Amino acid sequence: EQMRDLMLKERELRLSEEAQEKFRESEAGGDGGSTSWLQVVEQLQEYLIEQCSHILPHQRDSALHQCQIGHVLFPSLAGLSIQSKFNRAGPCPVSEGTVLCSDIPLASVDSSFPDTSLFSFLDNPSTKRVGIVTGSHS
Repeated sequence: EQMRDLMLKERELRLSEEAQEKFRESEAGGDGGSTSWLQVVEQLQEYLIEQCSHILPHQRDSALHQCQIGHVLFPSLAGLSIQSKFNRAGPCPVSEGTVLCSDIPLASVDSSFPDTSLFSFLDNPSTKRVGIVTGSHS
């Protein structure tokens, strides 16, 4: 029941004119590019958690995480979560054990290593195996 209430309050906050203006500013760079829309969401969620008198200060990080994944923890509440309801990405179509037929490019985050492809990276005996995880934070 508490998660449901929290998700309803978050939806209300996200749709408020003040929050929408912050989203527009961050997306347009109107704040000098100092805030991304993801940071706006996190600020809203932090505000919500601070308003919950039953959540003690040392529990806030955990509560924030639960707020962010509430629609996953409680699938019956997924319809309340606007970030889940209007998610454009959808579930990953590749399941464990799937053999990829086409190679994909890999961009290096370290300038001392060249960009490569997934197959080239995995076929290189001098590289260690790697797990690739992608997703979004909302």
